[in-house]
Amino acid sequence: MREQGDSPVRLIENKSVPFSCINGGAVAAAVGCYFNCATFPSRLDMPIPENSGVMMIYIPKLEQVGTQWRPQKVSEELGFLSEKVARYDLVFVKIVDAPRPQVLRAKIEKIYTTGKGIDSTFLGSEVEFVRSGGTWGDMALIVGDQAILFVKSISGELYENAWRGHMVVEEIEGTSYAIFQYKELWLREDIPSSIRACSRQDPKRPYATAIRFDVMEAYLSSLIEKVSANAKKI
Repeated sequence: MREQGDSPVRLIENKSVPFSCINGGAVAAAVGCYFNCATFPSRLDMPIPENSGVMMIYIPKLEQVGTQWRPQKVSEELGFLSEKVARYDLVFVKIVDAPRPQVLRAKIEKIYTTGKGIDSTFLGSEVEFVRSGGTWGDMALIVGDQAILFVKSISGELYENAWRGHMVVEEIEGTSYAIFQYKELWLREDIPSSIRACSRQDPKRPYATAIRFDVMEAYLSSLIEKVSANAKKI
């Protein structure tokens, strides 16, 4: 066993793999919910009019709030996906196995950023991580997927960002695209023009936008530099 920052990382088959397990606690396993369902909407910047978790009370109260929910406001200074880049490591992976419920094993094929659970020695290795729960509009990764993944270590285990924590990469008409699970992203004025100009409807997912992979990689590389420079100012 070696140390990765303050968190132990086990070596499996001579590869660096955080050993993951899912704690019980208040888990609604029947619906695959690994969060407190009464308060989880706050993670999405949604209003919480009451926190009992009783849907017959919650839904009417939510309707009374009367504010249509929109995704968290994009940072005017750094832009689209800047919060994810600031809080998570970014890697390109191929999902190779699902050894336990909600745990995936992935081969790391490219590393964009390190320091939040990923280090440079992980390149080419297989790691296990706890995937996001998966809901309509944010479908979970499955074995065989290739994806850009936002991930970080929590108590020695790697966790995917819980909401839109990945972009599956696949070919559409012979060109590689990164799939962002948001409908008609090109219509949002707060999205960079380079992204909007190279976006199209995902032909397989009506709720998602396909962004040309090379353009997304170039944008992320530029964003990583901006986030890093901004962090040095703080």
